[in-house]
Amino acid sequence: MIIRRHSAVALLLVTAFVAACNSDSALAPSASPSVATAPSATPSAALAATATPQFHALGLKLGRPARDQLRNTDGSLRIDLQSNYDAFLSRIAPSLDSWSTDARLAVNPNYLAAIMTKESGFDSLAISWMPANGLSQMTYIADADLKDMATSTTFSWMQAEVGSWPRNAQVHSAAATRDGTLALLAQGTVTAANEYFFRPAQIARAEAFWMRMLENKWTTDTWPGGYGSVARAKLNGGAALTESQLVDLITVSYNQGYDWVYALVNQYGTGWVAALPQQGAAGVEAADYLERVRAYTVTFQNAATTTTTTVAPAPAPAPAPAPAPTIAAPVAPTSAGIWKEIRWQVGVSWTDASSNETGFHIWRSVNGGAYTLVGTVAANGNRFWQNVPATIATYRYAVSAFNAGGESARSVSGTLKMQ
Repeated sequence: MIIRRHSAVALLLVTAFVAACNSDSALAPSASPSVATAPSATPSAALAATATPQFHALGLKLGRPARDQLRNTDGSLRIDLQSNYDAFLSRIAPSLDSWSTDARLAVNPNYLAAIMTKESGFDSLAISWMPANGLSQMTYIADADLKDMATSTTFSWMQAEVGSWPRNAQVHSAAATRDGTLALLAQGTVTAANEYFFRPAQIARAEAFWMRMLENKWTTDTWPGGYGSVARAKLNGGAALTESQLVDLITVSYNQGYDWVYALVNQYGTGWVAALPQQGAAGVEAADYLERVRAYTVTFQNAATTTTTTVAPAPAPAPAPAPAPTIAAPVAPTSAGIWKEIRWQVGVSWTDASSNETGFHIWRSVNGGAYTLVGTVAANGNRFWQNVPATIATYRYAVSAFNAGGESARSVSGTLKMQ
């Protein structure tokens, strides 16, 4: 259950949603035939009009149901603010559609949106008691697991991207608390510039990666998989898992952990979902979570436009790739600009002049001092926002592009006096 923020910082954090969306541009790189792809699935007719939630994309685009169609179990609105939903639909939804066509992911965008609906109601700065953070309610433990599994051969294509996301040590810590993180956000110590949990497009990307990893967990036997044979034997007589079974396993694993679900599958077999309410508070929460995610997925699917696209079988393994050529450092960005966004918040813009950058480094000089690195923006980005201390100071920013081949020269902005 999401614990709502104190009203004293609500305005600051709601305003930051749009800025955080604009600072993201983490779109999926194109798939390579030499990397592992998501298991293929057989598309059924008129998926958008079915009462069965789907895990795989199967040609579906993201639906856009009205806010009042997405409700809690008690009938109350799940999404508190229409502005949060509008920001999601305009800035994050197109990325979900794009990622669904990447053969390495192929996750139903309606399912990903349903998870966000249940987790945060599209409040990009929501924090729960654990604390779990942001649009998809990620924890520092889940992030560590994500980074670990991205080192595997199966998911090595994710590793560089996952490693490039900004992380704040005070958030990624066993000592982190909900109230402590709220205070850091209110002070401007933690922002979308230095913590991807509060950067909507990147945490949405992390959620998509997690769902693909959980699918692998329940369909294969070798790390980072592990439960494939047991799940097929216990739930489907040894046959491949159905879309509905995948949704159940992956959803409850995201909520309570895959080891917890594995124990239930081993004990109850096909009756594991029915047994959830008998598993104490965690089971009651998981039962409600699963019911709502299934309902939200169907609601989004029913608002989607069905396409005739089918999912092709996974390609045959490709031969080992030739040694990678030397990568040239990116061309420097141009036209760096600076402006006052709101009180004590600075906006920075630039023109992307390169086609091969991994991302951009943002540098800041205060009162004519030396430049220090204050943030990173993903490839193709051209905006950055930062809260600055509430003191009179003159700022100048610089932007450089970087990749594995090195770092470009910096494009330097004019000066801006904040007071």
